[in-house]
Amino acid sequence: MPPRRSSRTTRRSLDLRIRISTPLREIVDSGKVPAQRLLDRYHGEWAGNLDRIYDEMAY
Repeated sequence: MPPRRSSRTTRRSLDLRIRISTPLREIVDSGKVPAQRLLDRYHGEWAGNLDRIYDEMAY
């Protein structure tokens, strides 16, 4: 019989799955990877201004 996992381990595992699955769900829903979304903004609302990426993507 496999060892029981603690609730903390299970919760951590669930948090990791959510953090991974959310970006994947966005890719599936939009059909675009994050780089393509940035390129779309560069050619669209940013009007070729690459400085905007630093403002928008800095954390």
